[in-house]
Amino acid sequence: MAYSILVNRERGWVEVLHRGVMKLAELNEARQKSAEILRQESLARVLVDGREADFSNLSLSERFQFNSTYQTEFSTIPSVRIAAVVAVQRRPESNFSETVARNRGTPFRVFVDWDQACDWLAEETND
Repeated sequence: MAYSILVNRERGWVEVLHRGVMKLAELNEARQKSAEILRQESLARVLVDGREADFSNLSLSERFQFNSTYQTEFSTIPSVRIAAVVAVQRRPESNFSETVARNRGTPFRVFVDWDQACDWLAEETND
């Protein structure tokens, strides 16, 4: 398993850490487990740390498929927000992920700065 999940009750969100070479099945599994935890804990925020992950084995169609189905997985969680932190060199390709997810109605943002991602998740919203 190339990911771990923890509940950060102090901050009020779930943190997902991805490491190593990622496969689509692992990404889907991590997202499904995160959604389950959000529902169980009555939370609505996810912080994804992908700085140590290698997504290069994922095809463009797999990336599209994954990012276009956030809304399906999180549809029962009111005001859900997802922030992903990526390595600086991965930011340009991560724009695609952000655009696909947001175009399908998921409040999803990609950051290269951990603190900025945390600040965005902590903002009060009217989603």
